[in-house]
Formats: sequence, structure tokens, C-alpha cells
Amino acid sequence: MKLLVTIDLKEKYMEMIREAFPEVLTVKALDPALQEREIGDADFLVAGFKPDLELFKKGEKLKVIQTWSAGVDRYMEKEILVFLKARGIKLISMSGIHGDPIAEHVMGLIINYSRRLYDFYEAQKERKWLRQNVDQLAGKTMVIVGTGSIGREIARRARAFRMKTIGVKRRVEGKVDYIDELYNNDQLETALKQGDYIVVALPLTEETRDFITEKEFAVMKETAFFVNIARGEVVDEGALIKALREGKIAGAALDVFREEPLSPDSPLYELDNVYITPHISAVHPDYNLKAVRLFIENLKNYLEDREIRNLVDYSRGY
Repeated sequence: MKLLVTIDLKEKYMEMIREAFPEVLTVKALDPALQEREIGDADFLVAGFKPDLELFKKGEKLKVIQTWSAGVDRYMEKEILVFLKARGIKLISMSGIHGDPIAEHVMGLIINYSRRLYDFYEAQKERKWLRQNVDQLAGKTMVIVGTGSIGREIARRARAFRMKTIGVKRRVEGKVDYIDELYNNDQLETALKQGDYIVVALPLTEETRDFITEKEFAVMKETAFFVNIARGEVVDEGALIKALREGKIAGAALDVFREEPLSPDSPLYELDNVYITPHISAVHPDYNLKAVRLFIENLKNYLEDREIRNLVDYSRGY
């Protein structure tokens, strides 16, 4: 059996994989020409978040693709999806290793907004002793749209700040950890009306594309603070900009955008009530270590015919 790795993993991580699977020939290939030579007899492939369909087609023995990202929306593009399903290739995501850093990122942005830390820092640079009105999180309501592993970690931390948590998910089936009240997608507007802080943590699928539009912003509180750490395409960016400009919502923190990198010409840069981070909410020093451990666990499960964590359901798109 053969494993082809097409992402730039350090040698210590490659050794972890080789030690876990001594019977598997493990090859790292970063050069496209070398990838094409090595893919033909590969059973397993570790790939990045951008799928290479032409490379996949050359993998005549390919059985499993492990992506190095939680989101698999690019793999769900029609031509790629049709190919994966026709060939019976299993796709596995890295869902589950991002919860801690993303939740910390969200709470950091919210605390910064609530306590006006950025404003105080700006005053500090000008040597001004400027007392301003600040708020607290205790007693506020956070609406989390998408209650998967990331949404639950955000809710866990919100509860630690004594916030009420409201979750929105596709179907309401039983309780969700750290969520006080739960609504289904058809009840989205009912949930949004209650939110002091609204966090979008949805996967990008055909169902969730443009999930938050002008209609949804219209029902939010004028004091609401909106956070998107999901995918840019989940939100109608034009409607968001309009809501921010017109004071329909108080502010926003955005880590993801419809086009990345965000163009210097984007009007989002001009808005005083927006915090922008460059799609780094999931980044942390141990990312590759956690990812390698999860990959090793999943490949063992596959080889031993056990349940695979994060096996993508092609019918759902994640």
C-alpha cells in the first residue's frame, strides 16, 4: 500500500506517519510533476484545501483522500463531487481540531468590542486618559448559527462568561451541549431577534450559501454585534456592508470573506465598526501535530474496517 502526501509537512510529522504504518510506503511530493508520477499507484492521499481534480484522476488505485482542512466546500464542486462518488473515493476532513483556537478567537473579538480595548489602545498611543462607556458579557445572549464542534466550543466559553446561549441547526433532535435554547433553520429569524452577539459557524454547502442576507440583518437588534468565522459565502457581503453603514447592527468581526485575500478596495476597510482578521481564527502552533494524530487514527480505522471520524457525507456536503 502507498500513501502520497502533497502538503509540506515537516519531517518529524512524516516520521510519525511512517512509524504508525511501517507496511505503507509513504511518499511526500510537493512538486506537481513528482505528484503526477507518484499518484498512479497511491492508495491514500493527503491533500490541501484546494482539490486538484486532474491529479485525482491519475490515481487509479486511490481509495481515501484526507484533506488538511475542516471545510470541504471546494471538494463539493459538481465535477469533483461526481468524480469522487463515481470512483467510490472516501473523503475525510480535519473537523474537530479547530474548536479551541476558533472559540478563543471569537471570545477575544467579543471581549475587545464589549470592553472597547482597541479604543483604549488608540487613546494610549496618543497619551490620552480617556474614560469611555464599556459593557459586560454576563447576562447577554449569544446566538450561534451552526452547533457543530466549533459552535459548541464557542458556546462552552460563552457560558463561562454567564451568557445565555441560543443555537440554530438544521434539525432539532435532543439537546446540544452548552446550548440553553435550540432552534431549527426555519426558526432562524426568531433566534436572531434575541441576539446581542451573533456568531456564524456553519459549513459552506448549497443549503447554507447566502444563509444570512438583508432579511436576516433586518431582524437583528441595532445593538447586535455580528461575527463570521465560517465561510465568506455564507453571508451576503453586500447586505452586511449595508447593515453596518446604516446602523442596522452595531458592528462586526470578520475572519472570512467571499474573496480572499480581501481586496484593498473593499469598503469593509473603511468602516469604523468592523474588526478584520485574515482567516486565521483556526491557526495555532500545534495544528499539524493534532492533524497528523487525527489522520493516523483515521487511517488505522479505515485499515481495520472501523468507523472513521469526519468521513464526509456527500449528500450533505460536509
